[in-house]
Amino acid sequence: MAIAENSFEREEAQMRRPAIRRFVVGSVAGLLFAPLNVSPALAQPANDDFDSATVVPSLPFTDTVSTSEATTAFDDPFCGDAHSVWYSFTPTQSGTIGADTFGSDYNTALGVYTGSRGALGEVACEFSGGQVAFNASANTTYFFMVTSACCGGPGGTLVFNLQGPPANDELSGATPLTLNTTVTQDTTLATSAPTDSSTCGPVSNTVWFSFTATQSQALALDWSGSSYDGRTYLLTDLGAGPQVIACGFEGIRFDATAGRTYFFMVGSFA
Repeated sequence: MAIAENSFEREEAQMRRPAIRRFVVGSVAGLLFAPLNVSPALAQPANDDFDSATVVPSLPFTDTVSTSEATTAFDDPFCGDAHSVWYSFTPTQSGTIGADTFGSDYNTALGVYTGSRGALGEVACEFSGGQVAFNASANTTYFFMVTSACCGGPGGTLVFNLQGPPANDELSGATPLTLNTTVTQDTTLATSAPTDSSTCGPVSNTVWFSFTATQSQALALDWSGSSYDGRTYLLTDLGAGPQVIACGFEGIRFDATAGRTYFFMVGSFA
């Protein structure tokens, strides 16, 4: 009887073990799958710190990033409130550079600096509105810090834009014109070259256009609908390079010769 009783107990124990094993496996599986129901934390942006500033390769440049989880370093310059992110750009030639945060869904502050961490010199700072423009020097690295504007803003979706002078800022990049066509352009960041003529009076923020006449006829260039006042210089190559042949205020009329290319330098009153 004792042997039979022991055999029964062993059989009973063996019957219980699989149930215990199944219970343990089921519990472990529950633990493994439980974290899948937890929402992942949002990550800090890659350019959250000065040392990891996003390098701008060329202009124009646009970047979109979430700054909701951006932090503020203890040595961040004072321009704005919190949630700072950083960009850097080194121009290869001197000229006007404009930065803005147009398109962002929160109020931003924007600062521009040169130098190194802990020893930054302020170039510009806009506490609200996120738009600055400044004269940049070639081969100098500029750092851009974007923060939420005062006070205690939460950050959001940032759209950072960086632009240089327009493509037709110089005679060599003159924009070709066609008859009876209107061109709209922002000349805020246009510069003035030392070689720009001042025969009819000095102008600034000059941009260039060109037109090659296919027939001889009277023509008129008009920009009276612009939001600022200035002068138009008319140039053409008479054998020794482009030379000024006429000037006008907000436009000019001239007799074009078939086959000849004309250049228009448009600038605001200096």
